[in-house]
Order: sequence, then C-alpha cells, then structure tokens
Amino acid sequence: MVRHIVAALDSSPGTFEVLTAAVDLATETGARLSLLRVVEGGAESSEELLSAARADLHQFAREVPAARLERLCAAKGVAWEEICAAASTYDADLVAIGAHHYGPIERVLGTTTAKVVNHCDRTVLVVRGWRRAPQRILVAADDSECAVVAREYATELAHRSGAKLRVICILDMPAILPSDLLATYATVETTLGEEAAAVLRGQERLIPLELRDGVSAGNAATPWLPICAAARDYDADLVVVGSHHKHGLSDTLFGTTAANVANLADRSVLVVRHPWPSDEAH
Repeated sequence: MVRHIVAALDSSPGTFEVLTAAVDLATETGARLSLLRVVEGGAESSEELLSAARADLHQFAREVPAARLERLCAAKGVAWEEICAAASTYDADLVAIGAHHYGPIERVLGTTTAKVVNHCDRTVLVVRGWRRAPQRILVAADDSECAVVAREYATELAHRSGAKLRVICILDMPAILPSDLLATYATVETTLGEEAAAVLRGQERLIPLELRDGVSAGNAATPWLPICAAARDYDADLVVVGSHHKHGLSDTLFGTTAANVANLADRSVLVVRHPWPSDEAH
C-alpha cells in the first residue's frame, strides 16, 4: 500500500501535526519516512538558510522511530515545486503536507497545498486538525476509475487502522427534477438518498460489511461542497478523494474537486492519485 512517505515540514505551528500524521501512517503501514524542509527566499545566504533547515530536521527526526526514518532533506526553492520534485526523486508513495489558513487572494492565485495536490504525481495527505490514526474515514465515490482506486485505498487503510468507512456517492442529479419524479419521492433529499443507496448496493462487494458505516449523497455539479459537509456531519478523521494526475484548462482555472476539498475541508484530506506513475510509464 504505502512503502515510502515524504513529510513536507516548515516553521508553522501546524507542522507538528504533519509530522504526527506521517509517523502514524508510517507506523500503520510499515512505511519508511523521509523528512523534507523547503526554504524560500530570505536575506540570509542559501547556505545559512539550508543549515538552519537541516537543524530543524534533526529536531523533527527525534519524533520519528529509528526503524521508520529514511532520510532528512533540506532544499531551497519554490515550495510546491521542491515538494513535487522530492516525491519523484525519492520515489515516494505518499506526500504529507500541512494546510495553512489562506486568505481570498491566496485561494485565487493558488495555495501551495492546491499546487501540490494538482501537480504532484503521488498520493497527497493534506493534514488539518490531525487527532489520531483515522477511526472514521469518509470516501467520495462515483463511477470514475480514480474513485474506484480511492475507495480501494480507503478500504485498505480502514482495515489497517481498524476504522469505519462511510461512502459519499457523488451523483449526476439535475438541478430541476421532473414533476413525475417529485411525485414519486417526497423531497430532493429523499431522491438523492435512494440514488445513493442504489449506487452503494452495486459497490457492496468492494466494501467489506464490517467496515461500512452508512452512505451520504451529493450532487456532481458542485461535488466538493457536499463532500466537505458530509465530513463535518460524520465527524470524519480523514476524507479520501481520488484524482487524475493530468488536468485540463478548466481545472487550472476553477480548481479540481480534489484541490477544492483539500483547501476547503476543515479536516485532513487524502488525495489518492490515479493513474500511478508506474501506470503512466507503460
């Protein structure tokens, strides 16, 4: 499942949550853990900045079990570019990164988190409010191949951590329902629930009975909104969404569902990349 994790650490208070999450997942999966510190700009010389970054990494390394620690890496440059490059260079399966409190300007121009989610060709864990190894996992599902991969990933993680798994089905529902359909169902919510239940029944063989913990439904027109709402309602420790590595112009302008969930959810988000880098090579 996960063999190698790169944890991107900085000087913000939330970086210890990133480190804790990375250690928790490395412990659960038996993965190796590399710690990365990227420095950007500054009045000091490059060597002074890198020296300070290395000192920080040695402090962070004290929190990592010796059996899990792979390497410490300090780099200078644009944060999201260096994070993506390190993930590729070290052949990481997963990148753990923090989520800062961004303002409207940063959200329009693109946050470091969103850029890593959109450009990194590895699975990305965006850490926000990490409390423990996941006990409640919400996974977004539809009929796409990347969603299937995300569901399989979430199922394996739930097995390993002893977590419960709730599925939110993203349905292609019309904004205005025909009158005959409304006559059959009392409310739009009921309609969504019935559609979601039908989708879930088709996925039952993919989700072990002992892991299931209900189903929610959302409209495909704005999928990140119901995903974020369902995560709050369920009090999920982790939200899992799938994402293709290659995106089009509209994704660049308006953001992918994965990037929007990673930016807007009030809890940790795992963006499972599909296809895997090894798949693209064939």
